[in-house]
Amino acid sequence: MSYKIKKALLAGSWYPGDKEDLRNLLKRLLENVPESHLEEVKALISPHAGYMFSGEVAAYGYHCINKRDFNRVLLMAPSHRYPLAGTSVGNYTHFETPLGKVPVSEKAVELKEECSVVTALKDPHEEEHSLEMQLPFLQMVLNDFTLIPVIFGQLTQKQMKTLSAALLHYVDANTLTVISTDLSHFHPYEEALSKDKASIDSILSMDVDNAASQEMCGIYPVLTSLLMAIDRRWSPHLLKYANSGDVTGDRGSVVGYASIAFQEAP
Repeated sequence: MSYKIKKALLAGSWYPGDKEDLRNLLKRLLENVPESHLEEVKALISPHAGYMFSGEVAAYGYHCINKRDFNRVLLMAPSHRYPLAGTSVGNYTHFETPLGKVPVSEKAVELKEECSVVTALKDPHEEEHSLEMQLPFLQMVLNDFTLIPVIFGQLTQKQMKTLSAALLHYVDANTLTVISTDLSHFHPYEEALSKDKASIDSILSMDVDNAASQEMCGIYPVLTSLLMAIDRRWSPHLLKYANSGDVTGDRGSVVGYASIAFQEAP
């Protein structure tokens, strides 16, 4: 079998390119998170900026699933650079970071064949950071796992409903769903707080219509995940919010980050 490996694009810039440096950074971030009492976490909303900006927030989510027995990850991430209509699982067999290679699940091919909203276009994955930024954290907290890597472009309401139903076919007890998104972009600090609160509140209340009007770069993955959560009766919990102004001290123009976990109903 010939491998098609998606090499890390941002290792050495948005996060450390050296394996041990990266492991040490992730270890520090995860160790600084208070102990979580959430059980049966099925999905995470996680930011995708450089780790110096959003790594602390992302760690709150990944700490919740540390050493859990997930052997597959459905990773839903937005397209920032490629004008994509629908979604793409790409045509790679592996995604690679300094921590090693993550194999793409055969279920990604099945999803493409089952759902008309899903393609295997390679280009949307080529320069996309939103998916890659989740991988080192996943490699750090999980044992061996396979990946269903879905890059999202624009979707209609009908397409999101079709896609959410198709995705749920692949979400079993051993599958973690990760939704990659940042919140508001480049507003003054207080304005960002207000916008981000509206986004977070719409997610916590599972209000799909309200969420659709909020400012999130991963709006389509978020909306699709809310449809999935409603179907499965997952309940969302805010773990951590911060923005880049909290990290850098520059509050003139900030980007918002949230870590939200979805818990399976008892």
